[in-house]
Amino acid sequence: MNWSQDIRTQLNIILGISALRMDDKNINSDLKEDIKNIKNAGEILLGLFNDLLDVSQTDQKHHIYTELEYADLSAKKALVVDDYQANLDVASRMLSKYKMHVDCVTNGQAAIDLIKRKDPLYDIIFMDYMMSEMDGIQTTQAIRKLDSEYARTIPIISLTATVLPGSEKLFLDNGFNAFLPKPISILQLDLIIKKWVITEPEDKPLIFEFNPDKQKIDAYLSRIPNGQNFPSEMKIDTGMELYAGDVDIYLYAVHSFIRNINESMEKLATVTEDTLPDYAVNIHAVKSMAAAIGAENMRFAASELESLSKAGSLNEVTEKNPVFLNLAKILVAEIKKWLEITDTE
Repeated sequence: MNWSQDIRTQLNIILGISALRMDDKNINSDLKEDIKNIKNAGEILLGLFNDLLDVSQTDQKHHIYTELEYADLSAKKALVVDDYQANLDVASRMLSKYKMHVDCVTNGQAAIDLIKRKDPLYDIIFMDYMMSEMDGIQTTQAIRKLDSEYARTIPIISLTATVLPGSEKLFLDNGFNAFLPKPISILQLDLIIKKWVITEPEDKPLIFEFNPDKQKIDAYLSRIPNGQNFPSEMKIDTGMELYAGDVDIYLYAVHSFIRNINESMEKLATVTEDTLPDYAVNIHAVKSMAAAIGAENMRFAASELESLSKAGSLNEVTEKNPVFLNLAKILVAEIKKWLEITDTE
């Protein structure tokens, strides 16, 4: 596999140069922190790549899929916990492809109250990690402490847009069974469902590679005359890849974004020293919303503001926030124009 060696070589170059620069005494502390983050990201990528390569080498039943086959799980029930409606919308739409019954709640206490019931209601819980008031870890710990075998053993999957070295250990140590990065990829969701809901034997093939139906995506893109109305700030292929080329899920995610983004922006309109922690939670959620539709520029801008707010850099946040809000306003207007065309064709 020459391609695998090429990828490993490039990742190891990144890690090697990062390590050397970390030891350079002439580099200031801020730049070293950036280099450290690059090194950590490289380590995560190398680890993920090695895991995937191990599967491909040991699992002779591996397939490359052009169409994701959804299992019929109409007898199963899932609970999704997230304090942002757009995230609930997308997750429930993806799970509906399996014909699962899906309940959604917007806070940790509501989830705890549902699990307190004597009869098991759900086969799996998807729990947002960063929520206001009671976060995902606090909620999961409270569920695990409930006096029932059901509460102690039900699979709980963390949903997080922040994946750092040690993230998996953090979640496993606090009662989660696994975690899904946001924006949720339906291929990664399928792996979780196979392991924790269907509980397929380990010798069954895992889907980890998807060969998208290019004709389907091209046909979808062709619905936009000359691309004149397609939002320039969005990458439709990036968004579509999350959903394995499923146009229905992607369009649903875009519609949900439009329904919910104004309320989300209102929460970001004013930021003070006292509200900076809440701002960090809210901008984190907006980052996930943007990523779910391929709005990459908005996603990156939100990510920068999230980092600044978590670092307590109020002055920089107040300086950059109006620019971000204006970016979002322009994007929403472009998406609405685009939907007017696509929804009527």
